[in-house]
Amino acid sequence: PVPADLILCLEHTPLAQEFAHSAYRNLRPGGVYALCAAGPRWRPHSTHDGRFLPDSHDEYYCNVTTTQIKQTLQTAGFHNIQVIELNDNIYATAER
Repeated sequence: PVPADLILCLEHTPLAQEFAHSAYRNLRPGGVYALCAAGPRWRPHSTHDGRFLPDSHDEYYCNVTTTQIKQTLQTAGFHNIQVIELNDNIYATAER
C-alpha cells in the first residue's frame, strides 16, 4: 500500500492503541493523524444513531481525556502532538 498523507479517525473503539499504531505504520514520514473522540463529559451514546445508551447495552463506549489521547499517540511513536478539549470533545493531531 502507498503511505498516506493524512488519516482521520472518529474514535469509538476498545482498540485505540492498535488504531494509533496502524495509523503510524500507514502514514508517510511527516504524515498527519487527526482524530476526534468523546471527552469526559459526554453521556454514553451510540455509534449507530447517536442516541444515548441505556445502562445495559452491548455497544462499546468509553470517554477519554486529553492525557489519555496524548499518551496513546506518544506510545505509537507520533510527535508534534496537539490535543485540545472543545465542546466536550477531544481533538488531536499528530505527525509521524
